[in-house]
Amino acid sequence: MSDFRLRDGTANDIDRITDITLSAMKKAKDSLFAYNFPRSDEYPHDSRYYWKLRLEPTAYSKDTKFLVVEAVGSQGEKKVVAWSEWNWNSGANESAPQSFPTDTYGKAIASKTTLPRQRPC
Repeated sequence: MSDFRLRDGTANDIDRITDITLSAMKKAKDSLFAYNFPRSDEYPHDSRYYWKLRLEPTAYSKDTKFLVVEAVGSQGEKKVVAWSEWNWNSGANESAPQSFPTDTYGKAIASKTTLPRQRPC
């Protein structure tokens, strides 16, 4: 996989961003993650289920926007490799933007993105 593409995230991406988040926390040897989930290696389905429930509202909230970076292979296969999330408190007359640019500017950002952002607890 050699090319990257930045796009709006969808509900279909929740499983993949859950995997990315868990992988990042385990690789970073996050002490808070180890404290809160001391048996995550014994019961990976429980830990994964919890994080999936925490991340699902990302796809549906009006005050949240999330983007994913897809790696595109030479055969056209795509795999989400990173994600990012923006939250804001919108006032009565404000709303979240409906989309983010995914043109040349978006491609430039995607090519420099290498690590997923961990969602704070």
